[in-house]
Amino acid sequence: MNQRTEKKEVKINGRTYIIKKTNAREACWLFSTLAAKSTGNLIGSLGNFSRAEFDEIQKVALNQVFILDTRDEQTIEIPSLRNGLGLDDILNADPRAVFDLTTLSIMWNVEPFLDKNESTAQKEQ
Repeated sequence: MNQRTEKKEVKINGRTYIIKKTNAREACWLFSTLAAKSTGNLIGSLGNFSRAEFDEIQKVALNQVFILDTRDEQTIEIPSLRNGLGLDDILNADPRAVFDLTTLSIMWNVEPFLDKNESTAQKEQ
């Protein structure tokens, strides 16, 4: 049984976000799509995609990002994308935070492939 951690908390510009794992099929798609255009740096390969392809990758990544909001002593997770499309007003005004959350989510979701590759490479040496 896979004992992977399903979510992690990150802070960007004083705001707390939760990044969750996507399902296995989406993770496979993310990894294979990025790896196909990578020259060794998955995140660097983002610049090799068309606008439509980048939007699809970013949508998959940001659908796993939630804003942690505490109100009335209750903490709730608010999706960073509204209806899978638009960002909340704070994120919409902060392109660096959006890029950071996109890349953090991608790496969090493809890390099972990276761990396996590193283990395989170490065994072969």
